[in-house]
Amino acid sequence: MAKTTVTWIGDDKFVVMMDRAMTREAVIARGKAFQGTFSSEIISRLWDCFCGGLTDLKKEYEDYYKPEYPSFGHFLFWKCGLPKRVVRTILASDSDDRLVALGDACASGDYILSQMVESEVGHGLLAALLDLDEGRQSDGEDDDHESES
Repeated sequence: MAKTTVTWIGDDKFVVMMDRAMTREAVIARGKAFQGTFSSEIISRLWDCFCGGLTDLKKEYEDYYKPEYPSFGHFLFWKCGLPKRVVRTILASDSDDRLVALGDACASGDYILSQMVESEVGHGLLAALLDLDEGRQSDGEDDDHESES
Protein backbone atom coordinates (compact mmCIF):
# COMPACT_ATOMS: atom_id res chain seq x y z
CA MET A 1 0.00 0.00 0.00
CA ALA A 2 1.37 3.42 -0.97
CA LYS A 3 1.97 6.11 1.62
CA THR A 4 -0.69 8.72 2.25
CA THR A 5 0.21 12.30 1.39
CA VAL A 6 -1.62 15.27 2.86
CA THR A 7 -0.96 18.82 1.68
CA TRP A 8 -2.65 21.58 3.64
CA ILE A 9 -4.14 24.43 1.63
CA GLY A 10 -4.94 27.09 4.22
CA ASP A 11 -6.00 26.38 7.80
CA ASP A 12 -8.67 23.71 7.31
CA LYS A 13 -8.53 22.63 3.66
CA PHE A 14 -6.25 19.85 2.46
CA VAL A 15 -5.50 17.64 -0.52
CA VAL A 16 -5.02 13.97 0.26
CA MET A 17 -3.58 11.23 -1.94
CA MET A 18 -4.05 7.78 -0.46
CA ASP A 19 -4.50 4.18 -1.45
CA ARG A 20 -8.15 3.44 -2.25
CA ALA A 21 -7.79 0.20 -0.28
CA MET A 22 -7.27 2.08 3.00
CA THR A 23 -10.31 1.56 5.20
CA ARG A 24 -11.48 2.47 8.70
CA GLU A 25 -10.79 -1.13 9.77
CA ALA A 26 -7.25 -0.99 8.38
CA VAL A 27 -6.58 2.26 10.25
CA ILE A 28 -7.97 0.83 13.51
CA ALA A 29 -5.78 -2.26 13.07
CA ARG A 30 -2.80 -0.03 12.31
CA GLY A 31 -3.46 1.71 15.64
CA LYS A 32 -3.46 -1.71 17.36
CA ALA A 33 -6.90 -0.96 18.80
CA PHE A 34 -9.58 -3.56 19.42
CA GLN A 35 -13.08 -3.05 18.01
CA GLY A 36 -15.46 -1.54 20.57
CA THR A 37 -12.76 0.03 22.75
CA PHE A 38 -12.33 3.70 23.54
CA SER A 39 -9.20 3.85 21.37
CA SER A 40 -11.04 2.36 18.38
CA GLU A 41 -13.81 4.96 18.88
CA ILE A 42 -11.25 7.80 18.84
CA ILE A 43 -9.60 6.37 15.72
CA SER A 44 -13.05 6.02 14.09
CA ARG A 45 -13.80 9.67 14.90
CA LEU A 46 -10.51 10.68 13.33
CA TRP A 47 -11.30 8.60 10.25
CA ASP A 48 -14.77 10.14 9.97
CA CYS A 49 -13.35 13.66 10.28
CA PHE A 50 -10.63 12.90 7.76
CA CYS A 51 -12.80 11.15 5.17
CA GLY A 52 -16.25 12.57 5.90
CA GLY A 53 -15.87 15.71 3.84
CA LEU A 54 -13.60 14.39 1.10
CA THR A 55 -14.41 15.19 -2.52
CA ASP A 56 -12.95 12.63 -4.92
CA LEU A 57 -11.36 14.99 -7.45
CA LYS A 58 -10.79 12.36 -10.15
CA LYS A 59 -14.44 11.26 -9.99
CA GLU A 60 -15.67 14.86 -10.00
CA TYR A 61 -13.49 15.63 -13.03
CA GLU A 62 -14.61 12.51 -14.94
CA ASP A 63 -18.32 12.87 -14.06
CA TYR A 64 -18.81 16.62 -14.45
CA TYR A 65 -15.87 18.65 -15.72
CA LYS A 66 -14.03 16.60 -18.36
CA PRO A 67 -15.79 18.38 -21.28
CA GLU A 68 -14.81 21.79 -19.85
CA TYR A 69 -11.11 21.14 -19.08
CA PRO A 70 -8.60 19.56 -21.48
CA SER A 71 -6.85 17.61 -18.71
CA PHE A 72 -7.08 16.60 -15.07
CA GLY A 73 -4.18 19.00 -14.37
CA HIS A 74 -6.10 21.94 -15.86
CA PHE A 75 -9.12 21.01 -13.73
CA LEU A 76 -7.02 20.87 -10.54
CA PHE A 77 -5.38 24.20 -11.28
CA TRP A 78 -8.22 26.25 -12.74
CA LYS A 79 -11.37 24.81 -11.13
CA CYS A 80 -9.99 23.67 -7.77
CA GLY A 81 -7.47 26.51 -7.48
CA LEU A 82 -4.63 24.24 -6.38
CA PRO A 83 -1.10 25.64 -6.54
CA LYS A 84 1.11 24.47 -9.44
CA ARG A 85 3.43 22.57 -7.11
CA VAL A 86 0.53 20.58 -5.67
CA VAL A 87 -0.88 19.84 -9.15
CA ARG A 88 2.52 18.58 -10.32
CA THR A 89 2.79 16.33 -7.25
CA ILE A 90 -0.67 14.90 -7.86
CA LEU A 91 0.00 14.24 -11.55
CA ALA A 92 3.37 12.64 -10.83
CA SER A 93 1.88 10.08 -8.43
CA ASP A 94 -1.55 9.61 -10.00
CA SER A 95 -2.84 6.07 -10.55
CA ASP A 96 -6.23 4.36 -10.52
CA ASP A 97 -5.42 2.81 -7.12
CA ARG A 98 -4.93 6.23 -5.50
CA LEU A 99 -7.66 8.50 -4.21
CA VAL A 100 -6.98 12.18 -4.92
CA ALA A 101 -9.37 14.20 -2.81
CA LEU A 102 -10.00 17.66 -1.44
CA GLY A 103 -10.93 17.75 2.23
CA ASP A 104 -12.03 20.11 4.96
CA ALA A 105 -10.87 19.34 8.50
CA CYS A 106 -14.06 20.89 9.92
CA ALA A 107 -16.60 19.47 7.44
CA SER A 108 -18.00 16.90 9.85
CA GLY A 109 -18.55 19.43 12.63
CA ASP A 110 -16.21 17.40 14.86
CA TYR A 111 -13.03 19.38 15.38
CA ILE A 112 -10.91 16.46 16.63
CA LEU A 113 -8.94 16.35 13.35
CA SER A 114 -7.88 20.01 13.56
CA GLN A 115 -7.00 19.58 17.23
CA MET A 116 -4.93 16.48 16.48
CA VAL A 117 -3.05 18.16 13.65
CA GLU A 118 -2.23 21.17 15.82
CA SER A 119 -0.81 19.11 18.70
CA GLU A 120 2.62 17.53 18.44
CA VAL A 121 1.52 14.23 20.00
CA GLY A 122 -1.74 14.16 18.04
CA HIS A 123 0.01 14.89 14.78
CA GLY A 124 2.43 12.01 15.35
CA LEU A 125 -0.46 9.66 16.09
CA LEU A 126 -2.37 10.80 13.02
CA ALA A 127 0.75 10.41 10.84
CA ALA A 128 1.26 6.85 12.12
CA LEU A 129 -2.40 5.84 11.72
CA LEU A 130 -2.76 7.18 8.19
CA ASP A 131 0.76 6.13 7.13
CA LEU A 132 1.58 9.69 6.12
CA ASP A 133 4.51 10.16 3.79
CA GLU A 134 6.00 13.16 5.57
CA GLY A 135 3.37 14.05 8.15
CA ARG A 136 1.90 17.51 7.85
CA GLN A 137 2.94 19.20 4.64
CA SER A 138 2.12 22.79 4.02
CA ASP A 139 1.27 24.21 0.64
CA GLY A 140 3.54 27.18 1.23
CA GLU A 141 3.02 30.46 -0.54
CA ASP A 142 5.64 30.19 -3.25
CA ASP A 143 3.22 29.51 -6.13
CA ASP A 144 1.69 32.23 -8.20
CA HIS A 145 -1.42 31.29 -10.14
CA GLU A 146 -0.11 31.00 -13.71
CA SER A 147 -1.20 28.65 -16.47
CA GLU A 148 -0.83 24.93 -15.76
CA SER A 149 -0.97 22.15 -18.33
